[in-house]
Amino acid sequence: MNRTLVWPWHGLVRNSLIHLPNGDTRPYDQPQGLQTAICGPGDTHLISVKGIEPITPEEAASAPPGGQYWAGRALITGTSLYGRSFQGWMFQAEDGSRWQASIIAGTINAGSTNIRITLKRFGEFGVAGETFTTLLVAPIGQADDNMRRKLSGNLGFPGDEVVRLHSFSPSGRTAILAWSLFNRTSDRDAQDVDARPRPYTFYKVSLDRTESVLSIAGEVLFAFDDVYTEERNESGDSYGQFGDTGPAIEIDRKPIERDPSLGDVVTYDFSPTIEVINGPSGSWNGPASLEVTRQWMLMVVFESEDIRPCHLKCHDTYVRGAASFTVSTLSPLIVEEYKNGGQNVLDYGSSNITGGGIASGRGTATWDGPGSEWSRTNSYSVSSNWNDGDLTVVYVDGAWTNTTTYPDTPFKMWADLGASFGGFGGSLPNYSASAKKWSFILYSNNLIAVTEADARGDDIERVIGVITSEGYQGLNSSEVLPADMRHYGSYNPATEEFIILTPDKVNWV
Repeated sequence: MNRTLVWPWHGLVRNSLIHLPNGDTRPYDQPQGLQTAICGPGDTHLISVKGIEPITPEEAASAPPGGQYWAGRALITGTSLYGRSFQGWMFQAEDGSRWQASIIAGTINAGSTNIRITLKRFGEFGVAGETFTTLLVAPIGQADDNMRRKLSGNLGFPGDEVVRLHSFSPSGRTAILAWSLFNRTSDRDAQDVDARPRPYTFYKVSLDRTESVLSIAGEVLFAFDDVYTEERNESGDSYGQFGDTGPAIEIDRKPIERDPSLGDVVTYDFSPTIEVINGPSGSWNGPASLEVTRQWMLMVVFESEDIRPCHLKCHDTYVRGAASFTVSTLSPLIVEEYKNGGQNVLDYGSSNITGGGIASGRGTATWDGPGSEWSRTNSYSVSSNWNDGDLTVVYVDGAWTNTTTYPDTPFKMWADLGASFGGFGGSLPNYSASAKKWSFILYSNNLIAVTEADARGDDIERVIGVITSEGYQGLNSSEVLPADMRHYGSYNPATEEFIILTPDKVNWV
């Protein structure tokens, strides 16, 4: 018996058209991609069905021009499957039955959210229709200002959250929902506000069918304290100033020529050591160290039926050493020292103090997920060198170096360089390690674009690659990030193609 092949049209969906590989187009309703929808612009989900025979040469030849038949897989395009509404995922039970799991999320309240899931038979001919509905009450509420601050969100906008279908296992027996905050732009048509959702909690939905009995259960998989973590270890909060020098060093002693019975003429070099002691606030900064590790879980993917969380990790180390100095003798101190204990300074001499200190750091951003790795590091340092009252500051930032001398300036440890993570109220999430900055565009459930900029260079943000559910892919040539944040992207998990930086919504079918 020949099987029925129903959908040969695959390609990029843009401007309500499928763009086929041969250059032809076909009409297709563009997924709306509303900000509050269960799927957003660019979201795609791959359905895989085991035990399906591959397409035969005869079946492949029957495809219309520009078309291609697939066997055992399909793409959910936003909230549609092959042009029909499909607001959910497909559940393949162990008994062989298949079900469309449709999901509707109620309003996210202060402390809970209602989730209604409906299961109905899918893709089976000659089987009586069955429908089951379950209401899950998820103990997940609105993102507070603390969450918004850490995830680069606008503060004070409760209700600007959405529940998204994030991923599901190959069998569909487990699905992951993401509670995500977004930034409000409705008050003004803000071009510079990144309104893409940022996940703050992940929720697991488990489906089972045993002996014709369906069961649906939900639980918080990763709460906010799992999704965003920060470990910080620091020491040092002191200041320094000059203390006493060591004792002078005798280098010569002769009797006083006019009357040797009086005593001796003694010549001294100045002690090469000078003490650094604790000083008041406003003196130079003392030794310190800082280590910060930040993690943000941006994807939860499946490796077979196993859940794997994926993180953006940012690790900073910073050390400021103690300043130290030496004294050199330019001309010696000469003193008449009398046998009765008195003395007379013949030449006070002169000396020079040299020394200083250095602060250095290193920042690393890493994607921790399956597939190809992505990591970037920037090292930086600033040294302060003092020589007889002149202060020389040397900056090293990646490959950039700068030296500046300030005459007749008291010693100080120069301004510290450092790393930061954030976006500060509406802008793209980003990580900076001194002059280097990497920003992250959260296009969809399985696509993040990465930009890089260098403040010591032209400071232009360029897109250098993308992170998908399969790992990192670099771009052959970088593209400048537009000033207008209203752009879109989408990833095709069936073919591993992607598109980014489009001014209109895009997807794949």
